[in-house]
Amino acid sequence: MKSRIGLLTGIALLSASSAFAKPIEIHETQRIDLVTNGSADFNAADVDIDTTGIIVGGRRGTDYGAFMFERNAAGTWVFKQQLGITSTAVWPRVAIGGKAAVYDIGELRVVERGASNWVAVQGPTFPYTHSWQSQIEYSGGRFYGSPVSCELMIVGKQGGAWSYQGNVASARQPYCDNNDQWHSIDGDRALVMTDYAARMYRRDASGVWNAGESLQGPDGVAGGLNLSMSGSIATVEDDVYRAITPDSWQFDRHLQPLTAFQSAGSGETKVSGEYIMQWQFGDAPGDNTQSINVFRASDLEHVATLRASDGGTMAGPFAFNGRYLVVAGRAALEAQSNRLYYFELPASYLPTPATVQDDFETGNAGAWTALPGGQFTVAARPLGFGTGSTRVFRQSSVAGDAGASFNAVNWTNQSITADVRPTAFWGNDRWVGVFARRSNASNYYYITLRSSNTLLLRKLVNGVPVTLGSAAIPVVLNRNYRITLTASDGRISAAVDGRTFIKVNDSALTSGSAGVLSYRAAADFDNVVVSGGTPILMRHNEIWNTGSYSWTQSGSGEWWVSNQGYDRLLQNSTLTDARLVTGVTFSRDQVIEAHVQADHYGAGADRWFGVLGRYVDDGTYYYLNVRSSNTLSLRKVVNGSITVLGTVPFTPATSAPGDRLRLEIIGNKLRAYANGELAIESTDAQQIASGRFGLVTYKASAWFDNFNVFEP
Repeated sequence: MKSRIGLLTGIALLSASSAFAKPIEIHETQRIDLVTNGSADFNAADVDIDTTGIIVGGRRGTDYGAFMFERNAAGTWVFKQQLGITSTAVWPRVAIGGKAAVYDIGELRVVERGASNWVAVQGPTFPYTHSWQSQIEYSGGRFYGSPVSCELMIVGKQGGAWSYQGNVASARQPYCDNNDQWHSIDGDRALVMTDYAARMYRRDASGVWNAGESLQGPDGVAGGLNLSMSGSIATVEDDVYRAITPDSWQFDRHLQPLTAFQSAGSGETKVSGEYIMQWQFGDAPGDNTQSINVFRASDLEHVATLRASDGGTMAGPFAFNGRYLVVAGRAALEAQSNRLYYFELPASYLPTPATVQDDFETGNAGAWTALPGGQFTVAARPLGFGTGSTRVFRQSSVAGDAGASFNAVNWTNQSITADVRPTAFWGNDRWVGVFARRSNASNYYYITLRSSNTLLLRKLVNGVPVTLGSAAIPVVLNRNYRITLTASDGRISAAVDGRTFIKVNDSALTSGSAGVLSYRAAADFDNVVVSGGTPILMRHNEIWNTGSYSWTQSGSGEWWVSNQGYDRLLQNSTLTDARLVTGVTFSRDQVIEAHVQADHYGAGADRWFGVLGRYVDDGTYYYLNVRSSNTLSLRKVVNGSITVLGTVPFTPATSAPGDRLRLEIIGNKLRAYANGELAIESTDAQQIASGRFGLVTYKASAWFDNFNVFEP
């Protein structure tokens, strides 16, 4: 079973009210370089997999053909043999199933698994010359494919020979002459894009395929270039349908991961057994971040995300069979598809551990175990704005090593974020930081902010420190830094104030605790958040354009992009309120960041602009706003009724890029930062459970830039 990849440009909103668990991240079991007969000049065009082998169609050097890979005695996939090639430039199509495989390089050819190799056998004879240059698939002992004439043809084995066994249906251009999945076969049922509709077909006892109903979506007859079906589940593009009876189907809902509105779009969606796979393009800035989302078919929960561990791009095509998936990829976005990423998926998907956090406002550190050498206390520290204070976890010794471990954490995959404020360095190159996967005093990963103006990522293995990466960064006493160390499978990264500076691959340490540490340095630690796995980037807009993806406007806003040396987003209306929201409705924990700056105000008093989170509708959400009264305010509105959660004096910036706001909503804890300093914190006993996120103004024209939203 396989699926091809194509970008879509629109994603509908999801109306589900339930809150899903954070999906786990899974990296490949094996990376297979497509080196055949000594040539690494390979570009994969098609791929399929079953228990017998992996078949790849593509270009090798100046030849075009099909190539087989099998497992060796150690269970590792290796190149087995070349099946057939041509010097004619074609797009080789391939499929495999039941110890047989087919490929098309201008004509359809069949091979079968012999005692030691794959052996060519007599192919079918068609009524007239046909080349299956469209999608090919295998189901129930038969192969299905189509020539450019758009007939969905059947090839099966009868009397020991492969033969043409008629047609299922005919499609219309352009559905059958492109790279998309315009048909899906599941035993005696077929889902075919024909007559501009996704239509069901069923094979009767005499072998004749009879047309059934066309699937009906929320906007009428369903259709598209990406169809899939397995059991009682069918997909058309990213819309999911369920069988009410064997011959009657009903629309369920639209598939959406948390990253749906970050990406440039999704491509192939494929059903197999209990799970649905959805290819997605671009879910992190600056990376070649094609990924594959795994949804559980029973409730459509996004349970996992498949990614390449080496930072390569999984450009596709991809294929999967049961728990085994293979996707073609490349080392860089511009390179050719000369490798395969092979995944063996788990039998079940356990949820990630629940996110834990400590803001020390209870006045004690009962959730922590101090390590030898430090002097830790919970102390009050003035907030960055106004006259209030916050409690911090203070380490005051500069004599040597100091650290503390968060008792709630002993996980494999983890990401720890903390406010770290160095208050004293004793000597040269002293440091403060956080650690992860600490199994004992001699083994852990750690990142440090050093007095030598360096961010350093290291691992300690059997007591020996090894530097994994570094970056130059100004380190100033009494300045707050929001730092993050992530260890997810073999990917380790370090971030400061929302920006990732270091990313490496390392698997030396697999599990342990998370916490804070220092060496000959005093520091205040606060607002520690530890989650399982990699933070999920849900939106990133650094470069705005008039086609910015999937925003919803409400109110009297006039939103447009202006280039004043660089792109910024302007909301120009001062009539009343204006909102611009994005994201999925079931998003829970959110960190929302943006640069904001006033342009001009309308009539009246106390006008404002800022960011919003957990937006349910125009009458229910949280928002952090800069006000014309020179204050910064954190508020929530529920059914139109406003509650002030905190307000502090604040003088806004008057020049670009403006002030950097950060609104953290994690569980029932809310924290508001301005320009890196904690300004307001609140616990909401009657929290808004989930929602979207975005930008908001009231009688204010304001600029916005560098909008960034993620789940820790």
